[in-house]
Amino acid sequence: AWGQRRRMEVDGQGVAASLRAEDLMERIEDCKGGINAGGLNEEDLYGRSTREPFRSFCRELSTKILNVVSSSSSSDQQQVQLLKGAVNAVHRTSSTESGSQGGRLDRTLARVIVALNPKCVVRDRLSILEELVDFLQAAAMLHQDQPPPDPPKEGPEKSFLVRKIASQLGVHCSSSQSDACESALRQCVSEVDKLTKDLPRKSMSPLIEKSHFSAKQLTLLREVDDALRKEYKIRRQTLV
Repeated sequence: AWGQRRRMEVDGQGVAASLRAEDLMERIEDCKGGINAGGLNEEDLYGRSTREPFRSFCRELSTKILNVVSSSSSSDQQQVQLLKGAVNAVHRTSSTESGSQGGRLDRTLARVIVALNPKCVVRDRLSILEELVDFLQAAAMLHQDQPPPDPPKEGPEKSFLVRKIASQLGVHCSSSQSDACESALRQCVSEVDKLTKDLPRKSMSPLIEKSHFSAKQLTLLREVDDALRKEYKIRRQTLV
């Protein structure tokens, strides 16, 4: 037991290694787009194991980082080339267990970090993996904060959607009239009104009538709803 603890200290992990590895495993699972961590365990992240599940994970992690950087319009081409060389080294080293041993795989992973940030200095495996996963999560959050693209403004796109709705309702949509879309929409509204009238009355009513609540209860419900929405938004942004 002392020998195992001593090896962990030599690796620079300390007594918190298992807790950090547990947290890292959760963040790996939450990475947007997903990283295949099948068969990976916490000891792989802070120990010296070069099992195939860990080697496969390293290949996928480094490739995903390269894809993120390569697809960014703000990436420097020199950085991309350095990163490609580091990722290729990870793939070559991790191809066999013997080639990954002796810290060789960890050193090639460190090359990926240097390509991303030359000023970053990390030596032990767990710190290296934490830095790489941090990069992926940060990149995903930045992508999420970007404004969505403008919706299509072309008339044919709108016309296609109207025709699709009309076909579902059995409404004939003529292409020879200039106001065909407007006419089709009016007929669609009429058809929807007919369908809703045939439905049982209870199917169109709320589960609980608003009038059943007092003003104080409605205020409390709004506060609870706002709190849950904010809490969910924070979780979604944190666990990308």
